[in-house]
Amino acid sequence: MPSPLYPKEIAWYYHFGDMFFSLVRVLVKSRWRKPQPVSRLHDDCLILGTGPSLPAQLEHNADRLASCDMLAVNHFAQSDLFARLQPRMYLVCDPAFMVPERHPQAEATVRRTYDALQHTVSWPMSLFVPYAMQGAPLLDTLLNANPNVQAVWFNPTRVDGWQRLAHRFYDRQLGMPRPQNVLLASLMMALHAGYRRIWLAGADNDWLAHLWVDADNRLRQDDFHFYKEGKEVQARYCADGLVEWLTFLYYVFDGYRKIALYARRRGTDIRNLCLTSYIDAFPKQTDITPCDSPCANS
Repeated sequence: MPSPLYPKEIAWYYHFGDMFFSLVRVLVKSRWRKPQPVSRLHDDCLILGTGPSLPAQLEHNADRLASCDMLAVNHFAQSDLFARLQPRMYLVCDPAFMVPERHPQAEATVRRTYDALQHTVSWPMSLFVPYAMQGAPLLDTLLNANPNVQAVWFNPTRVDGWQRLAHRFYDRQLGMPRPQNVLLASLMMALHAGYRRIWLAGADNDWLAHLWVDADNRLRQDDFHFYKEGKEVQARYCADGLVEWLTFLYYVFDGYRKIALYARRRGTDIRNLCLTSYIDAFPKQTDITPCDSPCANS
């Protein structure tokens, strides 16, 4: 699908440039190693986002959760739901996990997440982590202290350009659509694991509705996560301006669109349980249905 940023008449040249620089990034950044297999218990994967809609979606599907392998992300381990749901997979891809020492508050949050993983996980769990995090002290401490947590390394290398060629890089796990947020990387890992159907929960992605500019022209965002429910939500300052934030949002939703096309080629169905989600790349429905049953609106 052509990008709306490229004039149709010269799109070929832009795609050539994207593909050329993607190849350079893969050669420089990606690890050319055989992908690590991930064991599956079910054909369905439920990705647990951290949006405020998550608890309601889990409650609505409480009797169907046992039919899915679960994948949690980033700081989910700090919630009470983590020990109860016992997700078999976990993925960290936030820049704060890679260079936490640059931001004291982010470092404290990352430490709490690693501590929760170290002391809570009493079941076998695959931890998806970018190759760039190999040797990170906090990660090494977790892996050495808790044998239940096994690292599964992946390449988050951005690959753009011609769809057919980009998909070949995706198939070999040498890269993926720009992992602008953690759900994009999680979807790709679930696809590579071979799930027939992937469900998104807590994927509100409604940042646009919560962005605003104050009287001093500072961009601010009301930050909502399900684990902050009942607490005062602070309107945090955004380091970048509105143009930068809108560009960020473009890359996020463009990434979902690219993953939808890739999933369709692989024969994998992706569904979003959040009816009010801003993600428009995947069909929405409220009920998890087993793989041998047709999805609503199929």
